[in-house]
Order: sequence, then structure tokens, then C-alpha cells
Amino acid sequence: MPEMMTKPASSREQLIEDANSEEALENQKAFREMMEMCDNDEIAPSKGLTVSKKDIVSEPDGNSINLQIIRPDSDVTGLPPVVVSVNECDPLRDEGIAFYQLLLSAGVSARCRQVMGTMHGTEIFPICCPDFSTDTARDLSAFCKGTG
Repeated sequence: MPEMMTKPASSREQLIEDANSEEALENQKAFREMMEMCDNDEIAPSKGLTVSKKDIVSEPDGNSINLQIIRPDSDVTGLPPVVVSVNECDPLRDEGIAFYQLLLSAGVSARCRQVMGTMHGTEIFPICCPDFSTDTARDLSAFCKGTG
């Protein structure tokens, strides 16, 4: 896992400069490569799902936002067992819970976990939140092994 910068920034300009340093860009690239290794059909089967990508440029700053939208092709019946993990303060929490309820109503084996006091993506940053990351990994491992 790439190291994350932890020094406080003295200004917005300093934060932008630090985020665009050679070291920060190398860390971002390593993190992206690690995440892309997990994004394959062997680890995360996409059968029965439509995956689309959308690139958005925010205004007025021009930042690029790359979205990957995943939704059932139509009926979710027959999907493999699913874990839905949501974060209490995540703006996408309600959609995750609704998807979990849809899975259950279609007879799909599913489990939903909510990580209290967290925002979107908290558990993927073990340097900042090791307990949340460990708990998430433990829960997902137990689900995959059929013990959770």
C-alpha cells in the first residue's frame, strides 16, 4: 500500500502543490494500479451487471471526476451472494441499502453492513483508519469463506 502524506498544509496552494509533487503522483499511480488489480471478473464477477463509465468535469475548477456506474442488467435474480458495505455518513448509503433490499426481495443471498461514523471510502485507507479497514477485511473474508 502506498504511503499517504500526513503533514498539515499551511494553505490551499500548499496542499495543491503537495498533491502534485512527484512523490504524491507516484503514490496516486501505485494506489490506482493496486485498485485496478482488484477490478477484474475473477475477483469481482460482473455477470448480470451493466458497468458503464462517465467522466465529468466540475465547474468552475475543471477537476475531472471519473465515475464507474454498476447496475443490474434487469432482474437481480440469480446473482451470486453479495455483501453490501455502506458507511453511515456516505451520500450513497441509502442507495446501497436499497440495493441490498432489492437483492433480498429477489431471493439473492446477501448481507449488508453499515460502518458507523464513517464517510465514503473510509475503510480503504488503513493508514488513517486501521480499525475500520481491519474490520471490513475480516467481514468480507468471513463472507467469502461462508462463515460470516
